[in-house]
Amino acid sequence: MPVVIPTSDQLQRGQALYKAGNLIEASQCFKSIIKNCSGCKAGKPRVLCECSDLLAACQNRTLADVLRKPCRCPQRAHMRCKEDGHVSALANLVMVAVKAKDYKRGLVYAQNLVYLAPRDPRGYLRLGQVLRLVDRHRTALGVYQQGIVLVAKAKPDHPGLKTLQDQAEIVRKLVSQVDPIETLPAELINLVFSHLSTRELCRFLRVSKSWKGFLESSAAKPLWLSQHYDVKSRFFKKPKPQTTQKYLVTYPGGQLKHLVLDQLDTVSHGDKVFIMLSALPRLETFILHGSATLTGNLPPIGKLPKLKVLSLAASIRIECAHLNRLIAASANTLEELAVMGCPYGHGESQRVDWPQLPNLRTLKLVSPGIGTPFVDMETVMCRTPNVENVLLDAIQFGRNRANDERPDGPLWPHLRRVALGPGFHVTRDMRFPALSEAVTELVLENDSILHVCTSLESAPEDMELTMIFSRPSNIISVGIPHLPRLETLVLRGRYPLTPEAFQLLAQPSVASDSLRHLYLSPFPWQALNVPGGLEWARPSEDQTGLEVLNANYLIGEVGRHIEDPDEALVRLCDHFPNLKDLDIGAETVSPITLGRLLEKTKITNLYHYQGALMTELRDWAKTISKNVTQGKNPKNLGSLEPDWPT
Repeated sequence: MPVVIPTSDQLQRGQALYKAGNLIEASQCFKSIIKNCSGCKAGKPRVLCECSDLLAACQNRTLADVLRKPCRCPQRAHMRCKEDGHVSALANLVMVAVKAKDYKRGLVYAQNLVYLAPRDPRGYLRLGQVLRLVDRHRTALGVYQQGIVLVAKAKPDHPGLKTLQDQAEIVRKLVSQVDPIETLPAELINLVFSHLSTRELCRFLRVSKSWKGFLESSAAKPLWLSQHYDVKSRFFKKPKPQTTQKYLVTYPGGQLKHLVLDQLDTVSHGDKVFIMLSALPRLETFILHGSATLTGNLPPIGKLPKLKVLSLAASIRIECAHLNRLIAASANTLEELAVMGCPYGHGESQRVDWPQLPNLRTLKLVSPGIGTPFVDMETVMCRTPNVENVLLDAIQFGRNRANDERPDGPLWPHLRRVALGPGFHVTRDMRFPALSEAVTELVLENDSILHVCTSLESAPEDMELTMIFSRPSNIISVGIPHLPRLETLVLRGRYPLTPEAFQLLAQPSVASDSLRHLYLSPFPWQALNVPGGLEWARPSEDQTGLEVLNANYLIGEVGRHIEDPDEALVRLCDHFPNLKDLDIGAETVSPITLGRLLEKTKITNLYHYQGALMTELRDWAKTISKNVTQGKNPKNLGSLEPDWPT
């Protein structure tokens, strides 16, 4: 007689073979248990019931109804069995298929396990496990949740019920974490990602395959059209050339429009900058910060037919020959040119060769502080007739006598905003062009341009504002400009304007109610004591008047033109009823006086340099929704942001 091996011993042998990695013999052992089951004698674990679709029922939440239907298959695949050995063997057979990565067969075994024992949690656990391995998490969640209901009705105390509930919670959290790249439309994703920096977009390439695939696709091309490479550390790894090509050319599809580099080495080496620019024919903005050296022999650069903005920081060392090539490559389209490190040298070869720039609107020329470059401004003004914004500092404003080019009409007739830095110089044979009435902003941060006007009892119409350039002995007189549209006036020197000069310069814009920002350093406090004082500066009832004011040099005027600094400040603010921002600098004005101004006027922002003396005032101002700030008013620099280098 054949020896009958108990089912428990066969299960132990099969499990030992499974743990040892002998999957074929383990599978044969478990199949032998199923075939010799005395309870059902089904013996067909690989045959799937054709009467119903169990997985569809799991998705549709109709699993209980499907399990109630009798099986009419000729091979009797859909059967029940109460033998625990049969159920355990089939459950282990599922694990063998999973370990062999035969998920298709494991899915059949797991479904038959649910058919075999619908009140046993092992069937739902195995089926859910296989479904999760084939990335069908939502179906697995349906299996777990419906299995919990069916098992709880028959065996509420079964230990496997708790495991089933835990797995359902894990899958529920996983399913709730939807990948937005796969569910949201590309337009909405681009709208959200457009607020992110280039650094964050590059990091998103490593989130997942779906994110990387989207960011590299043509649908994400608008995200790469504007790129800003910032530097968070002094030491950074230089990219590989193929990586740079992906970011600058491949991802934007050769359509890159705006490129801002905080450091040139973040994407390229200094000797490769022209090659990089030649590969970007659609580039409209190129801004280079940080430090770099663009000297020596560089490869030629092609045309940049779309470039509108070219900005080079103060630490960019560039030879005139290379700067000439950059400007010439985009001469027909350039609208803004900022060279904050204007090259310095002697001889004609060390001067910028200015081509015709018909569309140039903004010009910023600043020297890095090594010498004072000579700029033939008459040639510049002739070849940039449509300039509206000018920022000049640490350059010598002069005329090249060898140049026969002379203007036929007024120079820079469309000028709107002017900012002259502390190192700006003008030669004897050259004058700054007369300011038109259309000028809206005038910023003079220049110690060598001192505004001195003789003190007269009455200001005649032909009175002139004397400007001293470089030395007190070098005096050139120019008429006080008539600026009725002036919105911002910033003058900083060593001596204050006389009351007459102050009135002639500011009254036209006050009368037209255009002046909103006034910053005079030193402030002409003497104007408070002349006949009529500053009554001309007070707006009428239907006017707004001044909104931003900087008042300083109070202590320097004590004993000369004012006696009480607190009273003088109150009198001054009384002339501007709609004042919102007041900057007193380092003047020692009583906190009580300042508190009274904040309480009784419309001033909402007070700037100072008195440190801890204003702590109590600052805390009190917050209770009335007003601000007391340690520091200078950021509006004092004007819209051109002339943050002059030292």
